[in-house]
Amino acid sequence: MKTFTIGEVAKLLQINIETLYYYDREGLLPFVKRDKNNHRQFTVDDLEMVLNILHLKNAEVPLKDIKTFIQWRMEGDSTLENRLHFIQDQENYLENHIIELQHALQILKFKEWYYQTATYAGTESVHLKDHSFQYNEQAKEKFLSMIDQMSPEEKLLFEIEQQIATDSDKSADGDKQSIEK
Repeated sequence: MKTFTIGEVAKLLQINIETLYYYDREGLLPFVKRDKNNHRQFTVDDLEMVLNILHLKNAEVPLKDIKTFIQWRMEGDSTLENRLHFIQDQENYLENHIIELQHALQILKFKEWYYQTATYAGTESVHLKDHSFQYNEQAKEKFLSMIDQMSPEEKLLFEIEQQIATDSDKSADGDKQSIEK
């Protein structure tokens, strides 16, 4: 049976050899056998397991959870349902995280537009209400056109701003009626 040294595995998988040593210290490589000189000897099956670790790590799974997954994998078919739920949970986490990242990217694209136009105008006030950090109507419309879905915090801020504007309009109408009398 063909075996590979830890250095060969690092080179084949294009990862740092220290990463493999770290994974071994953390108990993620219990499947790797050692030769009579205590050197790690990876088989092709072991390479598959290391790839599983790398894929889970890329999916932002914490090492302690990867360790649990590896233990389940080594236990065999009796843990299939545990592994299925584990993967489904991680998939849900990543889908939500991707949505959050897409939203963050949209916000950055809006901010890029905001600062490009403000830089061109020589002032940020082109996007703001007078004496305020609140967006004027043009900037608010641009924000809403560039953002697919607002976060709950952004919705709350827009609602507060809208309520303040409505209250101000009512107050101004009341003042206007008082002056007319």
